[in-house]
Amino acid sequence: MMWDDVVREYLDVLNELVTNEEFGFNGNLHGDLSTLGGVYRIMKSGDDSGGTLYVGMAKNLQDRIYYNLLMGDRGAHTLRDKLIRRGVCINEQDLTNYLRKNCVCQYRIIDRRQQRCLFEHFAISILKPEFND
Repeated sequence: MMWDDVVREYLDVLNELVTNEEFGFNGNLHGDLSTLGGVYRIMKSGDDSGGTLYVGMAKNLQDRIYYNLLMGDRGAHTLRDKLIRRGVCINEQDLTNYLRKNCVCQYRIIDRRQQRCLFEHFAISILKPEFND
């Protein structure tokens, strides 16, 4: 496969990710998330500029987004730690409330770990999320 084919394929997958349904961090988030592996995007709700806060990958999207990010502690997810360290939130409870009130997520299922990893790096390089290093 030629590089331009790979880039075209990843751009198609990226387009699917950013146009997929958005899920808020409230209500039925647990039930809305797949237990399959994939790449996910966290952004501020109602942000029409397409700004991305964080892009990550997971072998189980429900575990990573719901249990680690929303319900976990500061050490359970990089974004939780960074939101507190950078002063966006003052403590764990404030952070959980911030996510519920201000953020949404999108995801794209990608079965194979190697493909998830490669696509995650591609998505980060294109979307330039605020809280990814």
